[in-house]
Amino acid sequence: MAQKTPVTFLQEKCVSQKINVPYYEEIPSNEDIMFTFRVEALGASAEGTGPSKQEAKHLAAANLLTILGDDITTLSTPDSIRPEKDNVVTLLDICVARNLDKAVFETIDARGPSHAPSFTVQCKVANIVRVAKHSTKKGAKQLAAKAMLEVIQSVYPEEKKVLVPLEQSMKNNEERNSYLFKNYREWKDSDQKSVLGLKLADRHNFFVNLLPDRVARALSVFSLHETDKEKVHLLADALGFPLKIYPENSVEGPPLIVLELTCDFETTTIGTEETVYRDFLTYMKVMLH
Repeated sequence: MAQKTPVTFLQEKCVSQKINVPYYEEIPSNEDIMFTFRVEALGASAEGTGPSKQEAKHLAAANLLTILGDDITTLSTPDSIRPEKDNVVTLLDICVARNLDKAVFETIDARGPSHAPSFTVQCKVANIVRVAKHSTKKGAKQLAAKAMLEVIQSVYPEEKKVLVPLEQSMKNNEERNSYLFKNYREWKDSDQKSVLGLKLADRHNFFVNLLPDRVARALSVFSLHETDKEKVHLLADALGFPLKIYPENSVEGPPLIVLELTCDFETTTIGTEETVYRDFLTYMKVMLH
């Protein structure tokens, strides 16, 4: 026999006691991706918040049943609102496979009464942050992971990635470092600066002749609704090149930030916090077209 859902169980409980059926009311929410419902029945009320109206209703019903002293551990939720996969595990796996910073989760807010709690969890990968709310910590963590996955997968539409064996990767890095400066600071302190005297056409040809899928992923970043800072990190990740960001001492004027994209034609952008990310994106957009 199929397990009953919280909504069904509450409905039958009211019918068996010959009283009015539960009354559900949607409560306006400031979160565009979340829905909140209040349910009233049997002289009590409770609320539930979820990523869909259906889940919000089930959570409201489950919270009300808990107030009434019913055991809800045997109840189920419809398959349509169960997560098809563990978003947290998927995100962590993708971070490893794509050499991204490990996803970090943090509960940044917990409020509400015991029968209708609300948890807010933050998910952070590098400088990209996504936040989600749910009536359970686990649910909020799953939603935050899902939101982060959408950002990463908008740059990487396919989950496939060719992984280079560690020994080969180390060898490639050693060969590259034998003729390239490691970073902007090393170049600045060196007397041999001829490497920067490259023709703009050579640099442009390098970027446009990268693997087509890399270029396509990189170009897709420009249309994302993210901050310039987040786009810079996503762009470097799409191209597959390390990105370094560090402060540069300025004798006069506001503090400066250095953005350094390490590749055969290393790209360095210097500017203030307000302009450097936009300048970098503008320059790279020209290089990739």
